[in-house]
Amino acid sequence: MPKKKGILNPSALLLFVPTTASTPSTAVHLKGWCSRKRWSRGRYRICPAQSSRPPPKVDTIAQLNEYIAKCDIEDMDRVIDTKTSVIASDFAIEVGYLQELPTEHFDITCSSKPRVDAKSRVVVRQCFYSVPVSLIAKRVDVSLGAERVVISFQGRMVACHERLVHRGEQSLILDHYLEALIRKPGALPGSVPLAQI
Repeated sequence: MPKKKGILNPSALLLFVPTTASTPSTAVHLKGWCSRKRWSRGRYRICPAQSSRPPPKVDTIAQLNEYIAKCDIEDMDRVIDTKTSVIASDFAIEVGYLQELPTEHFDITCSSKPRVDAKSRVVVRQCFYSVPVSLIAKRVDVSLGAERVVISFQGRMVACHERLVHRGEQSLILDHYLEALIRKPGALPGSVPLAQI
């Protein structure tokens, strides 16, 4: 790779995409998701070379998995640069060399012990998940998986939520707040857990 004054030249790794085009729709297509990058040089914006398609806009992990599965199926008829066969035929050859999946369970979850805040929530990777009100100010065990967040206290599961994907989102279950609503019944009409139902 070419070097410039002892520093790696970024132009060797990046693709320059013009930010102007004849029509606005073409300009958006050419820029892709590059418009969010901070680097720019004149009329050109520096983009990663693989940025021919914008990242998918999804709300849940399930939607992302569906999108990836659809892309995998579309990719089966593609030919990789120097090869003469399509991906589907190459995969059919390699399938015989794959080993069987292991039979024993392998835990791939991340564990943590956050403290429950005053609103009866725990923060896991910048997302909020509710737990029963009786656990306020106590430490709970959290098991963070790809699709689920399981919260337990003293070996007993107290909450299970679908994992959230956007920072600052909240998953609040109304049942966790029933104990507090007995003491303050007027808090129910404007509550966030009620709005999420």
